[in-house]
Amino acid sequence: MITYTQLEEQAAAFCHFEKLPNGHGGLKRAKQFLQVRPKEAIAFVAARPDTRWWHELTRDAAVVCFITGRVRFPGEKSGAPFPSALIYYGQNAHGFVKTLGHLGEMRARLRDVDI
Repeated sequence: MITYTQLEEQAAAFCHFEKLPNGHGGLKRAKQFLQVRPKEAIAFVAARPDTRWWHELTRDAAVVCFITGRVRFPGEKSGAPFPSALIYYGQNAHGFVKTLGHLGEMRARLRDVDI
């Protein structure tokens, strides 16, 4: 199990890192983040692909990492009660996967690939 502090340090060493809230206000906060985010950024979120805000956040993402196991937050004895994900925006998808791929399953968008 990875701690949030370890996760934050590893992701922030790669590029801009931001933890987004989930639950009420998630869609509003997602839209705000998308309007002001840098060209290269990582968003840490609850993995909730059944929500509208998830689809807003992942629409333009280069890679989504579904973190294996549950992230343990400071002061907690066990992991979060929800699955977590890192959403990467930028042109260095290869670097993101190489740097943070050990955290879980990586999924890239196929919109630009001929099938």
